Amino acid sequence: MTASSLRKLLNERPLRKFDVDLAGGYVFNVTNPANVLLTKHTLIVTAPEKDIVQWTSPVHIVAIRRRERPLVAAKKGARHESVLRQSTRCQL
Repeated sequence: MTASSLRKLLNERPLRKFDVDLAGGYVFNVTNPANVLLTKHTLIVTAPEKDIVQWTSPVHIVAIRRRERPLVAAKKGARHESVLRQSTRCQL
């Protein structure tokens, strides 16, 4: 995944929320372009409401998944993700 490919996703209006899947199983949730900083070799995603800052190199990205529907709560305290239909595989 190149920085220019990520920048295109971040510049879409309206922004469609997406998840960034990394090697090793980590996932960054992108819900607001103001919470993302993208440089040539680094992706930084923040979650201010949770006081979390995550960063990686784009070479560690294995997939970008757009969310069609928001996360849905099944029971109190339990969460399961919505169906993620559109998936873009990265070329490493």
